[in-house]
Amino acid sequence: MSNFERNKKLVYIAGGGHSGTTIIDLLISSSEEVFTIGEGKFYDKYIENEDGQGLCTCKERFKDCGFWKKVRGNIEKKDIPSKPNNVFKQIKIMILILFAPWFNKNSSNQGHDKVISSCFNAALDFKPKLQYILDSSKDPFYLFELCKNLKYEIIVIHVIRDARGYAYSYNNEKRKRLKLDIKSNIRSILEWILLNLLIIRIIERFDVKSYRTSYEKFCSNPQKFMNDISSLLEINFDEDYLNNIEKNEYHNLEGNNLRFSKLSKIDEDKKWVRDLSSFRKFFLGLFSKPFYHFWIKP
Repeated sequence: MSNFERNKKLVYIAGGGHSGTTIIDLLISSSEEVFTIGEGKFYDKYIENEDGQGLCTCKERFKDCGFWKKVRGNIEKKDIPSKPNNVFKQIKIMILILFAPWFNKNSSNQGHDKVISSCFNAALDFKPKLQYILDSSKDPFYLFELCKNLKYEIIVIHVIRDARGYAYSYNNEKRKRLKLDIKSNIRSILEWILLNLLIIRIIERFDVKSYRTSYEKFCSNPQKFMNDISSLLEINFDEDYLNNIEKNEYHNLEGNNLRFSKLSKIDEDKKWVRDLSSFRKFFLGLFSKPFYHFWIKP
């Protein structure tokens, strides 16, 4: 029996964008027992459908990256699972998640198993003590597909950022200057509520092991977070976990550009506190604070 067959475990980081998930991904996968693939939902985009010119976290082009070349060599194009990008399909899945009385986990779609299995086996060359593959896709729809199709243990780490910081991160002067996608505050708040509700519902419906924290709690006490994850996954971390990131080789798909930088400390991004008007803080907090305080206990 292969190592993958004996250790069918996946850690999935769920939540909204700009919520510290990239640094959490790097920290957890600094363990010799965890290997991250970054945002696995982009496998088809970067490894199969592009010309391989995208940059892997190892700073090689994907087409030249030894890890992804090995993964791709063990997967046929027909095995790649399709993503529910169609808005009507997403609405259908959303209704199913929120309102269906039960889910049927038996599925004939083996594509997810084959991709993760290939990643696991390729990762053993880097980490012989490997127990977990880590996926930081965040997306609740992709989490649903994994929970429905994979036949092994999934552990979800759910990270929730204060909605005011989340909304600001998608609507600020820097994004406008760089001509990046801008979301209205109303859209961001509704999206924030919905995606976190979906994640919580999926965790409940599939009865998966999970750990929930806030971006703010993580930044204020990263040592407690690392201790909690160590207990949850039953793995060990180096005491100097930030410097240990530098000792590891990463091959992440997507993620914040932070994955290319050297990390010396963990700081909370509080630009929204300074830049948002008092009215916007009040307005955004009026709709989001009840959810935030219900989901994140003191």
